[in-house]
Amino acid sequence: MHHSYLLDVLVLLIAAMACVPVFERLRLGPVLGYLAAGALIGPSGLKLIGDVEATRALAEFGVVFLLFTIGLELTVERVRLISGRVYALGFLQIVVTAAVLTIVARLFGLGLAAAIIIGGALALSSTAIVMPLLSKLGKMNTSVGRMAVAILLMQDLAVGPLLVLIEALAGAQSAGAADAGMGGGQLATELGLAVIQAAAAIAVIFAAGRILFRPLFRLVAATNSPELFVGMALLVALATSWGTEVAGLSLAFGGFLAGVLLAETEFRHQVAADVQPFRGLLLGLFFMTVGMSVDLRVAATEFGAVLGLAVALMLVKGVLIAGLARLFAVPGPRALRLGAFLSQGGEFAFVALGATALAGLIPDAAAQFIIAAVVVTMAATPLGGPAGRRLPGDPRLLHD
Repeated sequence: MHHSYLLDVLVLLIAAMACVPVFERLRLGPVLGYLAAGALIGPSGLKLIGDVEATRALAEFGVVFLLFTIGLELTVERVRLISGRVYALGFLQIVVTAAVLTIVARLFGLGLAAAIIIGGALALSSTAIVMPLLSKLGKMNTSVGRMAVAILLMQDLAVGPLLVLIEALAGAQSAGAADAGMGGGQLATELGLAVIQAAAAIAVIFAAGRILFRPLFRLVAATNSPELFVGMALLVALATSWGTEVAGLSLAFGGFLAGVLLAETEFRHQVAADVQPFRGLLLGLFFMTVGMSVDLRVAATEFGAVLGLAVALMLVKGVLIAGLARLFAVPGPRALRLGAFLSQGGEFAFVALGATALAGLIPDAAAQFIIAAVVVTMAATPLGGPAGRRLPGDPRLLHD
């Protein structure tokens, strides 16, 4: 064998160990470290990885387990603890932000299907960036922290419908109905049919899962074998992902659905603890492959445009979130801080943009351009959150 996959593994580990601690020391977070490591060793960097596609295929499991753990968090108890006012704020944040960004994308000449996906994807913020930042700043139990966590939870709930939307629009594109000149009625018809098909598949998988999962986990738990329990958790996540892929949906949505199915079982906490190491490792690999896919030459030659898009995205999202918070009687300084914390693009944007480009809804170069801008917004967030302390207003509100 002429190519050593062991060498690729060594390069990935060395790059991660070199970059992630540096970014941690700079208080920028591990996500940006993984992105930088991927960009450094990728095709537009030092070209140290021989088979990027094979690495990307493995990294897709990182997305599966990310969404699996998101699904595990969506328990009925946790959902009930959030007030109706915060739910309304979170829902409006997603809808209004997605609508505004969709309109902006259309103004820049993108097709309707692509604009809808990009608007929805960029409306979501980064759980991987915001949650550790809130924890480091000691803001998790403040009013701003609780609102941010609740909105992130609402965004997590939106991941499932958005994945279905992407699959439906991609299917409509393959049928020749989702091109730029397509009428809204034709898109609605194609999308409706795809959603019905997806809903039927989800109902079958959900019913089968509720019947099988709890008895299977009880059987495995009775063996008192940690290895078997971990194996069962992996089996459930991957089997459900395989089922959704066969049904014409994505692997990622299958991971999300598996997590939701297990969220109401007595095994939720143990499953979350057992899957966490796999999730962290594979998610780090996912961010590294995103970094590898960023064309550094495009980012360098069009740095001004990338930076402009990043700034515009953060301003639009920040202002919209702060404005909506004010509508719900959140004091001005708190609303501004909430907007600062949630103004970045999220990791779901990488998944959505990759799927959109793969489906031919947007050129790959355009997807890379937007991905580079999202990376910039994620890099800026750890600086923007603490900077919010210097906003004018009552100091008691700024630190609450």
